[in-house]
Amino acid sequence: PDRQRLQLAAAGANVTFLGTVREDSLLDLYAGCKALLHPQEEDYGLAPLESMASGRPVVAYAMGGANETVVDGVTGIFFAEQSVDSLIGAVETLEARSFDSERIRAHASKFAIAPFCDRVESFLEECLASFRAERE
Repeated sequence: PDRQRLQLAAAGANVTFLGTVREDSLLDLYAGCKALLHPQEEDYGLAPLESMASGRPVVAYAMGGANETVVDGVTGIFFAEQSVDSLIGAVETLEARSFDSERIRAHASKFAIAPFCDRVESFLEECLASFRAERE
């Protein structure tokens, strides 16, 4: 509902409103961006992981799933409140730092399906072993 207002506010700025983007275009967009802005709170959030898998840092609101996936100062920058000033401060911090794309990719790879399944399997095996030990 705010798209038209936002487009007017961004007129002349380095901002492009793309609308719905096809999946195959996302990788190119991530690869070509400086960073991903993730200003909302989500339970998990795939966009930050997709950005990091492309070696790009994330400017994220420090709540929700971002706390589980983004490492402040290493794979991105956190901001504490959902305000313009807080977001601007985080972007300025990002601009003043450099980030290691390979380190960001390596961190994101920890959240791939195979390592996740391995961790879940290990957890379940530990639970089962503990349960069996209690029954003996």
